[in-house]
Amino acid sequence: MPSRKKAKGKARKAAKAKKEEDSVVAVATAQADRNAQHPLDQFPNLLQLPLEIDLSIQRYHDGECCFHGYIPPAEEDVCHQFICDFVSKFNATMQYCAEIDLGLPGIDTALYGNFPRSFFMAFCDDTEKYKEYIRKDSEKIKLLITHFLARGTQAILNGNINGGRACAAVACFFDDLIAAVVMASHEHKPAHSTKIQELYMADIHTLVKYLKNLIPCKCLDVKYKEVKSTTKMGICNNHYCSKPNRRVERSAMVYCARCRNANYCSRECQVADWPCHKDSCGKDMADILNEMKLTP
Repeated sequence: MPSRKKAKGKARKAAKAKKEEDSVVAVATAQADRNAQHPLDQFPNLLQLPLEIDLSIQRYHDGECCFHGYIPPAEEDVCHQFICDFVSKFNATMQYCAEIDLGLPGIDTALYGNFPRSFFMAFCDDTEKYKEYIRKDSEKIKLLITHFLARGTQAILNGNINGGRACAAVACFFDDLIAAVVMASHEHKPAHSTKIQELYMADIHTLVKYLKNLIPCKCLDVKYKEVKSTTKMGICNNHYCSKPNRRVERSAMVYCARCRNANYCSRECQVADWPCHKDSCGKDMADILNEMKLTP
């Protein structure tokens, strides 16, 4: 029969273990609640739902939430409608592309092949309506960028990699838009259609690094340490590349010597793509928008 002293010792150990277990469960539950309630999660699928930016109302909902640099605009601000219209037009364009068989081997055209074009088509539809807004108010366009960077960051933290990719690609597009149109910059800046495409299909290393470098907080630091050993992948610019989804290790890619903005898995693919690439080689977004008669 065990002594009273040993029995008390076992009871203390059992109580301590129970307390530690309860503590772990409580922390996990609290984290799950925070994830479920985080204002940036209210639209979990960025490109499938109309966007209603009401973070300005919910920003004090959870005192432990980080907004990852997001600056909520006034509720009545025109950028609410701008972003809703833009994403709605973008969705419609992507859906249209999904119904067209372009016969491109080794790639999901609906998911990837027409992504940059859909941006320009959506922007084309909205340009006239928001012409004054786009021309005069670069700060409000920057608010849109902070929105997508924050949404992308929170998506990554919640394990929604596809949502993070979409947000990063949209942020990249609007960043180019500011330089080319809003700021009326004379500095030559290539249109980063390749970069936009790569972000939309990015490996986790490329994606987390892109967002981490653009947000003011350190919320992605731990995640970046986890993924930085992942091999970076690029996308071959040749739409007829035979590699699966045109992916190739970034370190093995070759680049267009003229514009440095078109990447290829091999010189053979670069030569094959030249008839298509030469028309856009060296052009920046301002050139493209001007050709489309979109420059304000």
